[in-house]
Amino acid sequence: MILKKFAAVLGGAMLLAGTATVGTATAAPAGASACGPQTRISSAEGYAWIAFCDGNTRVVGTVYDTKSDGRCPLVMGYLSGTGGTVNSNWAGPKGDNSPVDIGAAAGRTFVGAGMGYIRC
Repeated sequence: MILKKFAAVLGGAMLLAGTATVGTATAAPAGASACGPQTRISSAEGYAWIAFCDGNTRVVGTVYDTKSDGRCPLVMGYLSGTGGTVNSNWAGPKGDNSPVDIGAAAGRTFVGAGMGYIRC
């Protein structure tokens, strides 16, 4: 069961590449094409470096677990239209990381991203 805990996502356009940025990197994630700058997002459970790619139809990057708390962080991509989310793989336990590569359904784009977690 995924417990939705949103962090650093509320605001005008939520978290589109660059908004609420803690830092950026110039290199695109491996395997990504036509990506915007990498953006760091975080929560109490960990953090992720992500980039919106291919006209905001993909979110790629890496998610990191930074605490031994029984909660494994993941990235949640927020979809355009009627809403909904697409979740990445989760990272855990503490010290682990996992690649993020999520795609939007046909005809949809990502309008933002945030962090969530599962109990692990």
